Amino acid sequence: MLLETQATCSFTVTVTDTEDPAITCPADISVTGTSSAGAVVTYTTPVGTDNCTGATTTQTAGLPSGSTFPLGTTTNTFEVEDASGNTTSCSVTVEVTGVPPSIVCPADIVVDNDSGNCDAIVTFAANR
Repeated sequence: MLLETQATCSFTVTVTDTEDPAITCPADISVTGTSSAGAVVTYTTPVGTDNCTGATTTQTAGLPSGSTFPLGTTTNTFEVEDASGNTTSCSVTVEVTGVPPSIVCPADIVVDNDSGNCDAIVTFAANR
């Protein structure tokens, strides 16, 4: 009589995702304000990618595209996180410079000199 013998074993295989996701922000932006409130700025919102499914991209600082950005510099930061908790971020700065001043000059004025003088007193309204 032949006896058959068997042996079994089990083990666990764990695959970990250690590869960070990728994200690329657009180039920094510099615009001139259209009013004292700043300027409406539109940019391409970055979306991160990953080697595994389930990555999410979140804006963590700054203003969304299409917002009125105030005068000065605003830093917009975006972070992508994958399903394993790996993260990568990028930033784009938006610089809004002041509205250039404007001036309206009055029309040219021609007057005769004052009698007996070589000059004249001239009055005009100042524009604001």
